[in-house]
Amino acid sequence: MPLDALKLMEVAERLAFRGDRRRYYRFRTDRWYGGVASADVVGCNLRCVFCWSRSRDPNAPGKLLSPEAVAAKLYELAERRRIRQARLTGGEPTIGWHRHTRRVAELIVRDYGLHFILETNGILIGLDRRIARDLADLASEGSLEVRVSIKGAKPETFERITLVDRRYWEAQLEALRVLVEEGLKPGDEVYPAIVMSFDDEEDIRMLIKRIAEIHPALAENIDPEYVILYPHVKQRLAKAGIWPRRFFRPGEPLPEWMI
Repeated sequence: MPLDALKLMEVAERLAFRGDRRRYYRFRTDRWYGGVASADVVGCNLRCVFCWSRSRDPNAPGKLLSPEAVAAKLYELAERRRIRQARLTGGEPTIGWHRHTRRVAELIVRDYGLHFILETNGILIGLDRRIARDLADLASEGSLEVRVSIKGAKPETFERITLVDRRYWEAQLEALRVLVEEGLKPGDEVYPAIVMSFDDEEDIRMLIKRIAEIHPALAENIDPEYVILYPHVKQRLAKAGIWPRRFFRPGEPLPEWMI
């Protein structure tokens, strides 16, 4: 029986939040995006069998932090490493958007003047247009980008690899649509990533065609996403009885476009 993304969201809200505070698994700097200060949120509304993040589980260890504390930690990391970007990643950052994440984004963009990167599966944006409107308002005042990671090229793949009901696959495409409609620049301030490890080429081409129908610039700026076979990822895949068609091994050099 597939899981329900909204019920998983409720579980995360119950276990990973206290008022406006959310639990975070870790803070770090990464080479991605040319250098970025990153915060890994605890809790997700998917259960992807290929997920690298240990923070997707709302029971994962982590410290409850206010939006102000999160933004300050990211700014401190960015200043220390002399980088001008900060991102939320790990679990699903849009969970608790209206009581936590929006304030984090506002502080990073308005108060600290950093470029804000939101990595999301897009489902809650597709279901709640107000999130897209908030992001568009922020983009008009500062610098940000939204990376919408589409889990699989078709609903059947989505359900198989996320363990969540396939009807939520469409919400990811709707997220791209509403973000563009609310004013984010396609291909620049909003763009899709596609998990390409589990589908054949024809299914991927059909998805790209659908994305192009939303806006051609989205289809021209796709971020391909492939499974990296960390030991814990291999265990999850083996438990689910799923193996990717395309993948990278830990330590294997990644193409420049993936960094």
